[in-house]
Amino acid sequence: AKAFYETITNTKKINENAKKEFEIEADNVEDLLFKFLNQLLYLFDTEKFVGSRYDIKIKNNKLKAMIYGDIFNPKIHESRFEIKGVTLHNFKIWKDGMWRGRFLLDL
Repeated sequence: AKAFYETITNTKKINENAKKEFEIEADNVEDLLFKFLNQLLYLFDTEKFVGSRYDIKIKNNKLKAMIYGDIFNPKIHESRFEIKGVTLHNFKIWKDGMWRGRFLLDL
C-alpha cells in the first residue's frame, strides 16, 4: 500500500481525515496482492482516496484492510504519477525470512 500511494503522492503529507475498509478473498497469495492493488486503484479512480496508514490482516487467503487517508487534492498534495493499471508483468511474491513482492504499475 505504501509503495502504491508513494507513486501517486508524498504520503507524509496526507492527513487522516477519512478511512476505507474492505475485504478481499483469493485462491492464492499472488491473486490476493493483485486484487488488493486493484482495489487501491479503484478507490483512487472513483473517489481520489489516498492512504497514509494501513492496518492489513491476512489469513487463509483472505485480506482485511483498513486504510486511513484523505481525498487527493492537487492544491495540497504533491502530484507524482497517475497510475493507469496494475500489471502482471514481472509480478512475483516470495518468502525469504519475510514476505516480499514485486509488481509493476502502468503509468
